[in-house]
Amino acid sequence: MRMRRNGPATSAPTTFPGYASIAEIATGNFATVYRGVELGTKRAVALKVIRVADTSPRMVEVFNKELGALALLSNHPNVTTLYGSFFTPEGRPVLVLELCRESLAQRVRQSGPLPPAEVIRVGVKIAGALETAHLSGFLHRDMKPQNVLVSQFGEPVLADFGVAALQAAAQSTEGVFGFTTLHAPPEALEGQPLHPAADIYGLASSMYQLLLGHGPFAAYEGEAPASVILRILRDPAPRPPLTAAPIALADLMENALAKDPDKRPQSAGAFAEALRGIEALAGWPQTPYVVWASATPPGLPNVGPGPPAAVPLTSPLPPVAGEVAVPTREHIVASRLSELLP
Repeated sequence: MRMRRNGPATSAPTTFPGYASIAEIATGNFATVYRGVELGTKRAVALKVIRVADTSPRMVEVFNKELGALALLSNHPNVTTLYGSFFTPEGRPVLVLELCRESLAQRVRQSGPLPPAEVIRVGVKIAGALETAHLSGFLHRDMKPQNVLVSQFGEPVLADFGVAALQAAAQSTEGVFGFTTLHAPPEALEGQPLHPAADIYGLASSMYQLLLGHGPFAAYEGEAPASVILRILRDPAPRPPLTAAPIALADLMENALAKDPDKRPQSAGAFAEALRGIEALAGWPQTPYVVWASATPPGLPNVGPGPPAAVPLTSPLPPVAGEVAVPTREHIVASRLSELLP
């Protein structure tokens, strides 16, 4: 999703009852985000208006079901906090979220690539959030640097959990695809069923961009969009150079970006542990991460190190409520070409 961030503030196209000082801060294909102040608490929040084509009672029912799951995930320290939700007078769903400083994509764009130690720290913490989601039966589906935000406390937090599923439930064309091409795994571009390995690929691709300033399959100047998609489908991801990443990190990212999902790390928790192993080899402090097993109540987390409960990649996750049929590969590829244009 292309996002315009920190541009000129504009007035909201609708009113948000209970909120004041509304200003647009980001917009993209799937949603528009506003900054606002909650009147009752004086708390600054982000108001994410999800763009949907269907506001039927069925969509409202599915939205509310998805919201319950998102609320549980948002208790994780590395997932953006969900404060609540409501519908606009026009019937569009709005998520009331923690207001963060910036995305890591924005930081890299403004200040350049991050040091390997910082990239690994981010990777470990986000992998813990993904493992928690996977153990609860949810995929993120759109892992990318734009969705890794920096909280007011300086911690990396994962945003947009469930937005793709909510879009699909609303029967929106944009929601059917629900991912960003440049960080999408080959199986998503081919319209195949997605497993936890898809999110691991997206996290590794995001880390690659944080290390080098661009993703593993960034478009060359003048390159046709179809050529970029074919490279994602067929070519191995370029190996990060030694000037940007230690050998062990380059090896791990090469595995995590494998075309075959079965050749990637077997879980997000395993990926986190592999990253921590690289920290140990380099003599860096080992980053803690948090995993809540599906049977563990929020507030009683399992904290790494220690192997989290496993989710076998060979077993597909339960379908998300309201999920629509997967479109054909040709439909997906054709629909994503415009996203790669300058």
